[in-house]
Amino acid sequence: MFQMKTKIIIFILLVSFISCKTPKKYPPEPVITFKELVKNTNELGIDESADLTISFVDGDGDIGLSESDTTAPYNIDGDYYFNFFINFYVKRNGNFEPYPLAIPASQRIPYINHEGKDRSLSGDIIMHLDFLGFGFDNDTIRFDAYIYDRGLHKSNTITTSEIILKTE
Repeated sequence: MFQMKTKIIIFILLVSFISCKTPKKYPPEPVITFKELVKNTNELGIDESADLTISFVDGDGDIGLSESDTTAPYNIDGDYYFNFFINFYVKRNGNFEPYPLAIPASQRIPYINHEGKDRSLSGDIIMHLDFLGFGFDNDTIRFDAYIYDRGLHKSNTITTSEIILKTE
């Protein structure tokens, strides 16, 4: 009987300890890490696009924009209409050089809603990147990317692995 009471008390103390554990604190600025870059090849063997996966953690949980977020500072002509920014680089003579695009590849991460006392968010974001019309010619490319949250906190910048494109 004594052993059973002791086990119950230990169990209750263990459950109390686990349930009282405070959530891990993260900074309000998003922190991103590069996870993977996967090429998408069509039936002719041409690399048309890639899917970039980044992991993120955000302490105040304000990642993403809704479709209705179009007033300042998220207006279409504003600096924060997009919240996912990417820069293309092409390898020339063994070095990566910026590759300016006629049309920016920046995108909007959709609004991520969650409820609960702990507002921090973590997860993966997959962004689709099209190559068609950019003028790549069997080049080796890589990307740098960063995000902004709704509080206009800028994340760190990640650099992807390089990929070799087959465009013909």
